[in-house]
Amino acid sequence: MYKWMKIYFDTNVYIDFLENRADKFRPLGELAFQSFQRGINCEFHIVISELVVKELSKSGVSKEKIKKLINWFGEKIILVENLKNDFSEAKKAMKKYKIHFEDALHYQTSKRIADKLLTNDNDLKLLP
Repeated sequence: MYKWMKIYFDTNVYIDFLENRADKFRPLGELAFQSFQRGINCEFHIVISELVVKELSKSGVSKEKIKKLINWFGEKIILVENLKNDFSEAKKAMKKYKIHFEDALHYQTSKRIADKLLTNDNDLKLLP
């Protein structure tokens, strides 16, 4: 039986998509859309954590828009809780890698549940 790859998308990728952001070189919103489409088209599962949902809400994305986004992913989404152990491991990672706690929590949660972490955060890209 084939095991689908699981990719954890960091909050910034969702915001890139929702706001259709771009940097100096790339259309980040379009790249995020293409990545999500690949998941929806059965190339992998999309992992989203409670922290991502909270950060989206905190950044001004309405609950309705978050719900629509999750529904758009359909069966290809895996919604995960941030476990107590994720928090304790994130504290260690925060100190070890000198990153913000939220980034460390994304990192630890993705290590536990996903095969890859997709992010535009330069600090997270450098982590093992």
